Amino acid sequence: MDCEELRKWITLCIFCLTCIYCDLAVGQIITIGGVFPEEMSQEHKALHHAIGSLRTRNNTISPPAPQMTLYVENVKITDSFILGKSMCEMFDKGAYLIVGVSSSTSLPTIKAYSNKFNIPYITSSLSGTGLLSNESDYQLYLRPSPIPVLVELITRAKWAEFHYVYDEMEGLYRLEHLLEVANIEPITINPIHIRDFDNISPILSKIEASEVHNIVLDTSTLWRTNTVLKKAQVYGPITTSVYNFIVLDFDLNHLDFTDRKYDRLRITGLSMVNEHHPAHSDFMEAWNEVKEKKYPRNPIDYFAFESALTYDAVQLIVETFKSMQEDGVDIANEVLKCEAHRDTSPWSYGDTLISYLKQASVYNGLTGQLEFDDLGRRKNYFVDIIKLGSDPVSGNHRFEKDGTWDSSSPERFAIGRDGSIVEPVDTVLNRTLIISTILSRPYYMLKKNADDFEDEQDKYEGYCVDLMKEIAKYMDISYKFKLVSDGNYGSMNKSGRWNGMVGELIDGEADMVVAPLTITSEREQFVEFSTPFMNLGISILIKKPANKKPGVFSFLHPLSHEIWMCIVFSYVGVSVVLFLVSRFSPYEWHTVDAPPPMFGDSGDRQEMANDFGIFNSLWFSLGAFMQQGCDISPRSLSGRIVGGVWWFFTLIIISSYTANLAAFLTVERMISPIESADDLSKQTEIAYGTVKSGSTLDFFRTTNVDVYERMWSYMSTAEDVFVDTIGLGIDKVRSSKGKYALLLESTMNDFINQRKPCDTIRVGDNLNSRGYGIAMKKGFPRKEDLTLAILRLREDGVLHNLEQTWWFEKGECGPPDAKSQETANELSLSNVAGVFYILVGGLGLAMFVALLEFCYKSRKEARKAKTSLSIAMRAKARMSIKGDSVNEYAPEYTKALSTVPISRTNNLRTPQKGGSGNPFARKSLTHSPSEEDLLAKGKMEEIYLKERSTPQNYFDHTRIKGKSASRFQHP
Repeated sequence: MDCEELRKWITLCIFCLTCIYCDLAVGQIITIGGVFPEEMSQEHKALHHAIGSLRTRNNTISPPAPQMTLYVENVKITDSFILGKSMCEMFDKGAYLIVGVSSSTSLPTIKAYSNKFNIPYITSSLSGTGLLSNESDYQLYLRPSPIPVLVELITRAKWAEFHYVYDEMEGLYRLEHLLEVANIEPITINPIHIRDFDNISPILSKIEASEVHNIVLDTSTLWRTNTVLKKAQVYGPITTSVYNFIVLDFDLNHLDFTDRKYDRLRITGLSMVNEHHPAHSDFMEAWNEVKEKKYPRNPIDYFAFESALTYDAVQLIVETFKSMQEDGVDIANEVLKCEAHRDTSPWSYGDTLISYLKQASVYNGLTGQLEFDDLGRRKNYFVDIIKLGSDPVSGNHRFEKDGTWDSSSPERFAIGRDGSIVEPVDTVLNRTLIISTILSRPYYMLKKNADDFEDEQDKYEGYCVDLMKEIAKYMDISYKFKLVSDGNYGSMNKSGRWNGMVGELIDGEADMVVAPLTITSEREQFVEFSTPFMNLGISILIKKPANKKPGVFSFLHPLSHEIWMCIVFSYVGVSVVLFLVSRFSPYEWHTVDAPPPMFGDSGDRQEMANDFGIFNSLWFSLGAFMQQGCDISPRSLSGRIVGGVWWFFTLIIISSYTANLAAFLTVERMISPIESADDLSKQTEIAYGTVKSGSTLDFFRTTNVDVYERMWSYMSTAEDVFVDTIGLGIDKVRSSKGKYALLLESTMNDFINQRKPCDTIRVGDNLNSRGYGIAMKKGFPRKEDLTLAILRLREDGVLHNLEQTWWFEKGECGPPDAKSQETANELSLSNVAGVFYILVGGLGLAMFVALLEFCYKSRKEARKAKTSLSIAMRAKARMSIKGDSVNEYAPEYTKALSTVPISRTNNLRTPQKGGSGNPFARKSLTHSPSEEDLLAKGKMEEIYLKERSTPQNYFDHTRIKGKSASRFQHP
């Protein structure tokens, strides 16, 4: 083997070994999930940039770092349902862990899903002091709590009293822990909640009036911090005194103070981002490029603290997997299905991964050193203390580093682990939980046979009892119910203390509250709530109106009066149009044989005829509308067009009528006088009100909706519309005969409607939306399990079944039909009586018209025969009854018959109305016989009558041309 060939073999072996080494070093691809509030936020961009930078460095470092793929969901963080669904989709994609943001409202959901499936969640948002417990979960909190630093600063500054100004729930949690510190140290804290940043002058006035010039500013965004400081700068009283501010926003140093005068404002802040880090300039260059192209108006032109934490999260993940590779630990991702049964096993490698994450260290992150304790919180970190000073040359204000706070230093002030004071989880798990509740049907009530039970817990039943049984199965806890001592739900009195179930929870007399307790922002400030187990709202309760049975002419109700009028006009209009087009169209005219020749006539003649006169047109339209047809039909194209569109019209009308007829004949309807809150506000006949005190009254008093404002304006000025209790309000509804409506919560409304005497109903939709939740003391360690249990019960349909059981299945009024409030019955005579009335009326009208025709014709023929009316009427009566000719009895009448003028009506196939039995009365369109012809015919008739006694009882008339003959035979 020569040297050249040996060199090739050595090169090939080195290449193969390199590939094998790289494959072992890189291993499998790591899938990372991301949860961010909006597309391409700076946190989102930081995560993408960190992973992209990692891929670039892999080409230059050895061994290469693990490869990563990113799956990001942009969701509304405050929506727990959407957040949970997004996390499930990431589990389905095989994500090893999730990096994202969180909030006080979303953190319980994140912890519930993360702990359930053993998937680590690394969050860059607030660590949530007050939400955390001493339980070892699957979350890592990159952002440290500022509470320990704040306590150290307050202690060193020797503040005996200060104002704590906050705006969001996270600030409230931090305030709660400061209040716990104040119980240990002699410090007075004055909480101030900012709700409107456009008008903070009253707050500044309050601070000035207190003569306390120490302020802790804890706002959720840098813009709000800037707003408060800017207005404090120009506020008159503050600018004349020296005020000390401690700002807890870690991005404070990015505010521009060059054009402001803060000589009397001493501002201290916190900072952790290393702006001299190489990754800082790289990211800002990439961010500015994206910002200018896609987000030119984005106000963030600096590297935000949460974005830096997100960037450090990638470095932490890299170090974690490197450590696992060095230890020879290999993990495999698994596809987890949230929709699976509750017994679905969590990720088997979750414990291993979270353990390595907590043990990993990043010594040169953008936010300094990253290390975590067993609870997933930052430790051994440094916080720079910055103060606002002035440049000695320009005189402009700027922030300068004043010192560093070391979390690992023994000299720092400690109030517990990371500033939190919570009850150990083992204490909660190993004892029976006390659940405070209140007597309220059907949530918690005495059984009818309560005296038969010795155990106090077995004497009660209700929705809440069954709900806790289901939750206990899922959480594996023991509990017992306790009735609230004062019978109140929970409200704050003037001294700031809470009564009722909320007060017992705050005072430690109970661990949980399971009752129809509404989740409100005021209560949320002092206790924690689970996700709602029942949704409800304010609804309208009225007395049930009497059923309205179908009327005699209810068969007309399927169509409105307007439609019936239009049908009548359409019928007449179509008939007239058919008559006109038939007259003007030559194709409707046709020839027919002329009548037989008269006495002395000669010739065989034909004449023109048209079937559609005005009466036949009306008859054709009526027959088509009744779908009975007619013995004539149009011949011309125009006439057939009229007939076709009329048939199509009648097809749709009759089909629509038939479809609705059954419902109007077989259904008894309850016609409610009102259908919504808008209807209620626009009328004054029905009074309405609510209970004198409670959340319903507060809703109307504080609402900004126009309809509800009108309702409150009426209720606040009307007399006797408010009631002391719901029971009195229900009695008033039942006794007011439909003249009073009560506004109450929808769940109670539905329950009352299912109780005897079953004379009330709920109308309209809910006026607002609220929920009942399970209340817990702050820091309750099993909150995430409770939240997940309620979500699972909702998904499995257990909550729906419980509601159906206690509201409807155990009701006393039968199943409700909320949509129509109607009952179907069999048809009775009263339902269709109108049809019989029309039938009888039509028959009577026909008899009456026939009598008029009889009298009119008799009188007309009597005049022509010059005889009495009675003789003519008797003759026609005999003919009508027996069907015989009248000639035998009344020659004069027969003569009158023979002398009737011959005329032709519009229809050749139909005898003239009221015509006689004379076969010579054929109709002629061309002309009527002259008077001489009629006289000649009368003479011939007289001769015939005189000779009637002869055997020959007929005579023939032969036409002149001899082509045809007709026999005139007298009976």
